[in-house]
Amino acid sequence: MQEEERLLKMLSHYRHDMMNEVQLLKAYLSMNRTEKASAVVDRMVVEAEQHSRLHRLGAPRFACSLLEWMWEAPPLPVELDIHNGDGFTDVETEALTLFASFRNWLDSYVPAGAEGSVQITVKPPGRMIFEAEGGGWIYKKLPPELEACAERGNKELWMDIDLQ
Repeated sequence: MQEEERLLKMLSHYRHDMMNEVQLLKAYLSMNRTEKASAVVDRMVVEAEQHSRLHRLGAPRFACSLLEWMWEAPPLPVELDIHNGDGFTDVETEALTLFASFRNWLDSYVPAGAEGSVQITVKPPGRMIFEAEGGGWIYKKLPPELEACAERGNKELWMDIDLQ
């Protein structure tokens, strides 16, 4: 039963996000703001393409974990960059573990209302890149499994992880 509840919760989040976009689109069209309406449609298409690529990775637990976190209001805006490709199935467990560490780190150290952003890139067959921009929280201690691949700059954090 727990799996069904999880699925229903995910569908509810998806429906909520989709309805927000449709309402925004309808508002722009009612004001005859076609450029803004077109931008909303473009954003919806890009997001749908990213979700489709995420699904085709063949790593359902990783995909569900990532989408659930994004729908549960992460501490910063998250952008996905999922590349086409196969072979991610073989590294799903490691990807899931490292993503959970990154997610937990962000959830622990990014203060409410903080400015910044996160980009998560997945390049099959076995590469993930976590990028974050923000304030002083960028310099907080990372879990050991992430520290080894981390590079920090001026309020930036970058991790290129080879999962193979």
